[in-house]
Amino acid sequence: MSECASPHHARKDTPVQRFFADEVSIAADLFDLAAPSLQQPLVARLVPTHAALPTLDLHQDSGNVVVGRGKNIAEDYRVDTSDKLSARHCELIVDPVTLRVELRDLSTNGTFLNGRRLAKEERVALQNGDRVELTRPVDSGDDEQALGVVVNDMAANDQVKFIFQRLKQETTQARMSEELTCSLCRSIFHRPCSVLPCMHVFCAGCISVWVAQGQQHTCPECHESITGIHPTHRLQIRAENFLLSDLARRRTSEELAQLDAADKIPLSGMSIGKRSRSDDDDDDSEHQLHHDCGSDTARAVRHAALTFGHAVPLAGPQCSECRTPSPIDGFQCPIGGPHLRCSACACGFAARPLCGRPQRCHVCNFAFCHLYRAGGCERSDVMPFMPFKEHKPLSVLPPQTFNGNTIEQDILSTYLAARRILLQDAWSAALTKLEAGEWVPDMVLINGAIKADSPVCQQCVATVFARLLFDYRRHIAPHELSESVTKRPNCWYGKECRMQFYNHQHAQNFNHVCYQEKRKE
Repeated sequence: MSECASPHHARKDTPVQRFFADEVSIAADLFDLAAPSLQQPLVARLVPTHAALPTLDLHQDSGNVVVGRGKNIAEDYRVDTSDKLSARHCELIVDPVTLRVELRDLSTNGTFLNGRRLAKEERVALQNGDRVELTRPVDSGDDEQALGVVVNDMAANDQVKFIFQRLKQETTQARMSEELTCSLCRSIFHRPCSVLPCMHVFCAGCISVWVAQGQQHTCPECHESITGIHPTHRLQIRAENFLLSDLARRRTSEELAQLDAADKIPLSGMSIGKRSRSDDDDDDSEHQLHHDCGSDTARAVRHAALTFGHAVPLAGPQCSECRTPSPIDGFQCPIGGPHLRCSACACGFAARPLCGRPQRCHVCNFAFCHLYRAGGCERSDVMPFMPFKEHKPLSVLPPQTFNGNTIEQDILSTYLAARRILLQDAWSAALTKLEAGEWVPDMVLINGAIKADSPVCQQCVATVFARLLFDYRRHIAPHELSESVTKRPNCWYGKECRMQFYNHQHAQNFNHVCYQEKRKE
C-alpha cells in the first residue's frame, strides 16, 4: 500500500467537501475528548450598537443568565453604563437541547423588544435580528439619521441597545429526538459511534453486535461497506443534554448494562478490513486494526490535534520521512519528532517551519503538504494550496465582499455589468496592485500582511479576494458611478458599522466602502 493512499471518495450524492468536514469532525471529537472545552459551542450573542457596551455571548450550556448592573452579576454580563438599569435587569435563558433563547424582564424601568415593553416576568423567544433595549427607546426618526453622520453617543443618552444575532440554528424537541435515535434499537443514543465512510451513527453496543454477526460488514442503513467505527463524543454530549430534558426517554440500568457488555468499540475507534484465515481462527468477533496512513480511519482517528495544525509527535503510524530521508533535502524525522496533518489528504508529515517550503495557509494557518512533499499532495486538485497569485480567478462575487453588505455588493456588480468587466478582470487588476504593493488586504494575520506569493488554501482565496475588492471599489472614479451612489455620505463607522446589516434604509443611505473616520488610512 502507498505511503498515503487516496482517501475514500464520497458517494455521488455527497460532496467531497462534506466528506472532508466529516473527517475534521471526527478528529475534533477526539481532540475534545482529550482536552474538553471549558464552554460548549456559542449559540447566539447580543451585539451592542455602541462600542462602550459589552457583547453578551450565549453558549449552549449558559443556562439562565442574568444581565444587569449589580455587583453580583457575572462580569461578562454586567452592564453599568446607565443608572437606569436595574441590578438584575433581565434574564436570558438558553435551552441546551433546542438552542432556543428566551428573554425575561426582571427590571423596574422595563425591557424592550423591538420597541415593545415586555410585561414583568414575561418570557419571549428571541429571533435573529431582534432589537433588545434595556432602556426606553428614543424617537427612532432623528436617531437613525444621526447614527450615519456623527457619533451617536449612546452612553451620553444612557441608551443600552443590542441586536440579537443567532449563530446556531434553533431546533425542536421532536427533531432532536429523531436525530438522536439509534435506528437499530430505536432509543436515544448510548455512546454513539459513527461508521466510516457513510457517517451514519448507532449505539456502540448496537453496531458492535451488528458487525460481529455480519459476514459482510455493511452499514445497517445504507448498506455501504464499513471501513471503520469511531465514537462521536460531541453527539454524546447532545444525547446527555436531551435526556436531562426528557427523563422518560432514559433506558433502564439493565438495558444500559447489556449495551455496555456488547460494546467492543475502543475510545480511539477501530478500522475494519479483510480478515486473514488466522484472524478467523483466532476470533471471529475481533477485527483487524489498521495503522497505515492510507486507511481512512487511521487518518480520521489518530492525532485529532493535527487537524487544527498543532505540531505533535506521531505515535505508531509514520510518515514517509520517518522511514526514509526526504528526496528533496535528505531530511529524516527524528524519533518522536513533531508532525502536522494535511488538511487536504489527511496524512501526517514532518513539522518544519524553517525548512523554506510552505506548510501552512498564510490566512487560516491550517497545515497542507502540497508545497512540502516531493510530488505534492494527492488531493491538490480538490483542495488546492499554492501562492495566491497562482490560484484560478474567481468567477462569482465572494459572499463576504464588503463584509456581506448586499447593497454595496449590488453597486459593484452593477458597475461591472454596465462596463462589461468580468470578475476575472477585476481579479487581474487587484492582483497587479497586490504584486506592486499598492493594495494590502486589511486583514489581521498572525503571519503578517499577505502578499501575492503567500501560500493560501482554496477556502481562503475568496476571503483575500473579497478584501481586495474593497480597495477595487474605493478606487473607482466617482464619475463612473451613478449619482444615487456618489451622493451618499460616508457612514462615520465605515465598514465597521453594525447597523448596515440590520437596517436596510441605513445601508442604502450611507456609503460603507470606507474606513471609520477616526482611523488613519
